[in-house]
Amino acid sequence: MPPPFDTEPSSGAQQGGQSPGWARLQMPEGSRFRDVRVFEELDSTNRYLVEEAGRGALDGTVAVARYQTAGRGRRDRRWDAQPDGALLMSVLVRPEVPPNRYFLVTAALALAGCEAAESFGVVPVIKWPNDLLVGERKLAGILAQAFDAGGVPAIVIGIGLNLVPLPSGSDAAPTSTSMTGERPRGSPILSPVDLVAPVLEHFEQNYGQALESPAILMAQYRQRCATLARDVRVTLMRGAIEGRAVDVDDSGALLVRQSNGREMAVTVGDTVHLRPT
Repeated sequence: MPPPFDTEPSSGAQQGGQSPGWARLQMPEGSRFRDVRVFEELDSTNRYLVEEAGRGALDGTVAVARYQTAGRGRRDRRWDAQPDGALLMSVLVRPEVPPNRYFLVTAALALAGCEAAESFGVVPVIKWPNDLLVGERKLAGILAQAFDAGGVPAIVIGIGLNLVPLPSGSDAAPTSTSMTGERPRGSPILSPVDLVAPVLEHFEQNYGQALESPAILMAQYRQRCATLARDVRVTLMRGAIEGRAVDVDDSGALLVRQSNGREMAVTVGDTVHLRPT
């Protein structure tokens, strides 16, 4: 395991090696995200934090990688990005909500990704459950893993947000977009360091909202969710369903009204927005 640039929990990430710019990453005093560990390369920031959780890492530990060799999305799909080409970041959360409300953590980070992107002039929407889109192209993906670490519940949630276009050989390139691709021509190219603090600050605010007023957070998620009121196809573990997405319930399930009028609550599945016929 390569050492992080910074191992001092109270200071934020420090400049080191070939990482110009990281010295300006400082989280506010009192932030729950004070232990930010930045790596030149990791196989997966999610995997790293799952292992660290088993070693007793605290709530709010953050891992950022300039490059991932085995980054994965949902259903174990590969996430390709060139060095510094995406924000690749995971957060360890010791959840303060019951398991049937863990979706609040995903909702909090999805909203944070949207809000951080907006601060740079890009306005994404959410595709249920955890993709950020501009138009119909994917800007970011989120992957949450819930598990027990030494008998203590834990969630590791990661975000991969494209800063520059994916490599042309990537399977996802034709359906993806990036911050560079969505900002005016000539805009400065963003570095991961530019997005770390904004995403974490919004995530902290949103997670606090989830604890205090979960109904408000879910209302904000629904407002951003472009899947609602769309005809969709949802691929399940066995088969698929089609229908109109009518709501996201408080547990995070997508309610799909099929042509026979029956509503089905989908908790896990891959969603495709169908084009009007």
